[in-house]
Amino acid sequence: MTLSFSMFISPAPYHLLSYACLIGMSIWHSFISSLVARKTLPRPQLGQLQSRLFPIYFFLQTFLSGLCLLTTKNPYGQIIFLMGVAGGLVNWIVFGPWTVKLMNKRFELEREEGKKYNEDGVSNQMKELNKQFGIAHGSSVIINMIIAVSLVIYPFLVSPVIV
Repeated sequence: MTLSFSMFISPAPYHLLSYACLIGMSIWHSFISSLVARKTLPRPQLGQLQSRLFPIYFFLQTFLSGLCLLTTKNPYGQIIFLMGVAGGLVNWIVFGPWTVKLMNKRFELEREEGKKYNEDGVSNQMKELNKQFGIAHGSSVIINMIIAVSLVIYPFLVSPVIV
C-alpha cells in the first residue's frame, strides 16, 4: 500500500474515527461512568460533576454526529446522525442548562427548608421544582437513549450481509 494525499481527503477514515469516538463516548457516559458516579458520590458532588461533564458531552455528541453526517452517503446513517445532531444540540442548549438550573434551585431550597427534595412535607415550591426537574432531566435522558440506541443499530443497518 502506497501512502498518498488522496487517503487524507477520503471521508471514510474521518467517518470511522468520528463514529468510533461517538459510540464509545455514548456507551461509556450513558451506561458506565454516570451509573458509577451516581452510586459513588453524594448527590451534591454528583450534581457538580454532571453539571461540568454534560456540556462537554452534549457538545461532542453534536459535533461528532455532525461529522458522521457529513461523511456518510447512507440514508439510514444520515437519519441517525441528523437525530444525533438535533438531539445533542437540544440537550446542549435547552435541557442540559435547564436541568442544572433546576438542580441548583433544589439544592438551595433544601438548605432553606432543611429537608431533602424527596422528604414528606416539602413545600409546594419544592414540589413544583421536582416536577420541572423530572421533565427536564427525563427529556434529556430520553433523547440521549434514542441517540445511543440508534448508534448501536447503525452498523447493522449499513453493513453488507455476509452469508
